This record gives sequence, structure tokens and C-alpha cells, in this order.
Amino acid sequence: MNEKLRVLLIMPNCNPDDMSSSELFYRYFDELSKKTDVTLATHIRNKKSLEPVKGNRRIEYIEESDFITQYYKAINFITTFKGINWPLFQLLSLPIHGEFNRKIYARYKDAVLAGQYDVVHAAGPYPPRFPYKIVKVCKKTPFILGPVNGGLPFPKGFKEVSIKEYAFLNFLRVFTGLVPGYKETYRKADMVLVGATFALQMLKKQLRIFENNIMLFPEVGVAEEYFVPSKSRKNSSAGMKLLFVGRLVPYKSADMVIEALSKLPQRILDNVTLNIIGDGPERTNLETYARKINIYHKLNFIGKLKPKETIDYFKKADIFCFPSIRELGGAVVVEAMAAGLPCIIVNNGGIAEHVTEETGFKIEPISREHVVKELANKIALLTEDDELRFKMSNKAIERARQYEWSQKIESLIKIYNAVISIKKQSKK
Repeated sequence: MNEKLRVLLIMPNCNPDDMSSSELFYRYFDELSKKTDVTLATHIRNKKSLEPVKGNRRIEYIEESDFITQYYKAINFITTFKGINWPLFQLLSLPIHGEFNRKIYARYKDAVLAGQYDVVHAAGPYPPRFPYKIVKVCKKTPFILGPVNGGLPFPKGFKEVSIKEYAFLNFLRVFTGLVPGYKETYRKADMVLVGATFALQMLKKQLRIFENNIMLFPEVGVAEEYFVPSKSRKNSSAGMKLLFVGRLVPYKSADMVIEALSKLPQRILDNVTLNIIGDGPERTNLETYARKINIYHKLNFIGKLKPKETIDYFKKADIFCFPSIRELGGAVVVEAMAAGLPCIIVNNGGIAEHVTEETGFKIEPISREHVVKELANKIALLTEDDELRFKMSNKAIERARQYEWSQKIESLIKIYNAVISIKKQSKK
């Protein structure tokens, strides 16, 4: 049945060249296309990146009006280079999704009503507050939404960062939650997949979704090419390579890793380097700060890379330092684990559900000072304790296996089949 399963996969954001959730959603399409008869419906702006990898797969591009094209470019510029509050970004994105939503409905409603698909899966956009009108015609065909994620607050000890991230605008979630069709989409969905426990509890409370219509399904996955068979034993005297991968924005907290290096004993500092992969509005500030605390010579600012270009950096690193204080999914953490890297993270959000005591360290977000201190302590411990680092490395690889894409998609297909079966039984 899996080979014949006909899936309409609706993904506004699906781009193999993007480091954000767009690349993540492309992985869903890529793996699903190997095991099901999938039709991908996505924004026309993804065509340039998708066409070279399309092959004989069915991809249908949803055209945009000239206004929406220019509007998207404007808010994307603000987001990329100026930084923006996430609820505000959602609110500003409503016109973009609104047009996409209407065009999806017009294009596929008759096909869905005619039973041309076994399941309709709206796997995006990432924010959990956007509606899908197509759910109205999914009377015989199951409608699956997600994985969705969001709503995670900033830790109380990081008020300054929350101000930089315009957290005072979080009240806008109230307005995005009032979008027509938002609640209906969730309540009519046959299954809602949710990426993290916090978001799951939030949606259950706010929308009163039936327990059997919602489930935890972390959105992150990892490709086979990230895995190493095992992390070879390496003496700390050979030099330790630390790695940070992420957008250079305040909440990702690359500055805390940089400051933590300055707190290391000289004997350890002499033996470490930090590669920083990513770009964003904070890059200049980070470089200035690193020079100010005399640590710049230990850093390599690599810049933004395509996902596949990061693989070699993961495999050659020894420790992954990612103290993001408000991370929803955290795919980079799973990629780091697959490459055999012990992970040092902050215990808040989705990333805290990936890392265990056997695979790394989770620092409580009590305050910036506390996180920096513990970062330095854990870096020092891992660089000097070769046996501990080796054990964590191999446990990390083992842990990451459950997120490997082929296994993840098998789990998703099982969900499809279960929901299809339940739908058929309810219509008898």
C-alpha cells in the first residue's frame, strides 16, 4: 500500500538550498517521493532550486501576484538583515499565505472531492497559526497538518535578549490566532503533528483538540550523509575544533560561545578553535565583541553555507556549541549528533528534547552569566576528558539514528495509513 499511496503534499516553503525550515520541508518531499506517489504543491519562488533536482517527480508551482512577490521580498529583507519579532513576521506574512491558501483551494478542491488523493498533508508553513481552506473539502480524504511548532517564550533570565528580539510584540499572537479558518483547520484536521512538547500542550489548551487527533512528531530529521560510523578516539593534545551553526541573531547566542572561550584556562584556549557558520544582523557586533575581548584569533567566521556544504564542518569538528535560548526545532543539533559531536545546549525548547545526558550537556537558562560560565566549564571538561568525549560522541550517533530521514518517513507513512483506516471506518 505504501508504494501506491497518493499524497498531495502542500508546502509553501520547500527549498533544498535554504538553511531554514524550507530545506527541512524539502527533505520530507524528497523522502516521501521515494515511497509514495506524491504531488508537491509549493510557491513558484522555490522553482529555481527545485527544478535541478526535480527528476520525474510531480511538482506543481503556485503562481504569485506581482504585489505578493514584491511584498515577500520586502519582509524577507527585513527578516534577514534587520531582524524581526516572530509573531510580527507571522502577522506580516498573512497576505502571502492568504493568497497561497486561496489558490491551493481553487486548484485542488475538485481533485480532492473526486478522491484523487489518499491523503492531503499540509506540511507548512512553519508557524502554527495559518489556516488551510482545503480542509473544507477533505470529507472523505484525510487531512493532516504539520509538524507545526511555536509559542515558546524567552527564559526569564534573558530579558535583554528578548528586548532585542522585540518580544514586547508577542501580544500579536492574539491577532494571528483570530485569523478566519485558523481554529477550523485544526479542529477539522484528522491529525495534527506537533514538533515540540511545549507547542503540543499550548495547542491542546487553546484549541481543545481531541487527544487522538494530535500527536508529538518532531519536525527535524537528518540525512544519511551526516552520519559517521563512529567518532574515532582523538587525544585532546591534537587540537579541539568547536562548531556553531545558525543565523547570527540575538537569541541564537553565538556571543555566549565567544565569551565562554575567553573564560577558558590558557592551556585549554591554546588548543581550541571555533568555527561559526551562518550570517545575519549580529555578525558585525560579534566580530567587534570578539576583538574587544581578545578572542578573535580563535574564531573563523565561515558565513552562510548551503546545507550540504556544512557536512564536512560537522564531521571535522569535535564539540558542538549551540546555546540558543529559544529554539523550536533545532535540526542542526541532530545533524551534529549524527556526526558524532557531543552537544552543549541551553535547556529550553525543542533542542532540549533531542539531547540527553549521554549525548551532551543541557545548561539551565538561569541567566546569561550562568550560561557563559557553564559553557566554559563544559567545553573545558570535554576537551580534557578524551574518554567522556568519545563515549558521548558515539551515544550521539546512536541517538541521531531515530531521526534519520528514511526511518522518519516510514513513521509518517504509518501515520498516513492509520488515519486513512480510521477515516474509512468513520464513513461506514
